[in-house]
Amino acid sequence: LLLALIAYRLQGDVIALTHTEVPEALEGQGIGSELVRQVLDDVRARGLRVRPLCPFVAAYITRYQEYQGLVAA
Repeated sequence: LLLALIAYRLQGDVIALTHTEVPEALEGQGIGSELVRQVLDDVRARGLRVRPLCPFVAAYITRYQEYQGLVAA
């Protein structure tokens, strides 16, 4: 079983995304980016804010400006 994941902590209306993991066998296929996109879309739909503690998530948000408004102060 190969499992990709994003670890998080929910505190009130802010979700801290702490770690993204994609199995080595699946790296380079865009799975991590798709996972981050889906999580951020869910964060937006739920009216939450995000604290991107994971460097991969932070880089994704920097690259895709449409998600920058989700970042908590």
